[in-house]
Amino acid sequence: MEEEVNQNNNESIPDPVEELLPPPPNMAEIMDRQTHLMEAIARRPNNGNGQGKMAAFMRLHPPTFDISEEDPLVVDDWLPTITKKLNVVHTTDEVKVTLATHQLVGAAGEWWENYQDAVDDPEAIMWEEFIEEFRNYHIPEGIVEMKAEEFCYLRQGALIVNQYIHKFMKLSRYAPEDVNTDKKK
Repeated sequence: MEEEVNQNNNESIPDPVEELLPPPPNMAEIMDRQTHLMEAIARRPNNGNGQGKMAAFMRLHPPTFDISEEDPLVVDDWLPTITKKLNVVHTTDEVKVTLATHQLVGAAGEWWENYQDAVDDPEAIMWEEFIEEFRNYHIPEGIVEMKAEEFCYLRQGALIVNQYIHKFMKLSRYAPEDVNTDKKK
């Protein structure tokens, strides 16, 4: 009988551990909490140091660039690719320069270090200035003029239409004043 009383007493005494623990959340509550956490992380500033942007940029697998002895025009292939990836991470001009120049290797990286040493305030270099100086250094003016002339004399000839269009688009970047309207194209 004593056991019965203890057993009855135990049933009426609440378990202190159960009182301290809240009921387990259901799946909707878990998903809601996770959504709020992800939103908070996305809103969190990166203290202006660009580390968050660097991680996002590197997840896009941006190409590196080294000076090409054979074809200096690879600059005009690298720049649009890098620009697209920088636009995806929505960053300022200053951070664009930092991220893009991180991808310069070999002689191109050495050029960038020398360029920074030559300017008064390397931190103030904006994206447009970087693009202009980068192109001016890596693409000789004579080659740009030669490609512009090649564009002016471009004819379909034996090329199939897709090949002609591809060549037209590639060369047109060297003669922007000739293709800045639909009528001129």
